[in-house]
Amino acid sequence: MPYRKTPTVADLLGISYWRLINLLRTRRLVPPQKDTSGDYVWTPEDVERARQVFAATPARDSRSAAQDGDAAPITPAGGQA
Repeated sequence: MPYRKTPTVADLLGISYWRLINLLRTRRLVPPQKDTSGDYVWTPEDVERARQVFAATPARDSRSAAQDGDAAPITPAGGQA
């Protein structure tokens, strides 16, 4: 059975390593087993479970918030738009 490390899984999922770690830290994703060095060891089932959680968790960043109209407009230092 092939095991993968977290950076490789993030690449497979097309997300950043830190986004995957954040999903683990916030417990939105059940963490896989760890090896003797403390690294997560991902099975194909773990990767698929992460793929499903990622698909159900939309990314939010400043660009998407601005496109949605949620971000405050940027004004010049003088305070006039």
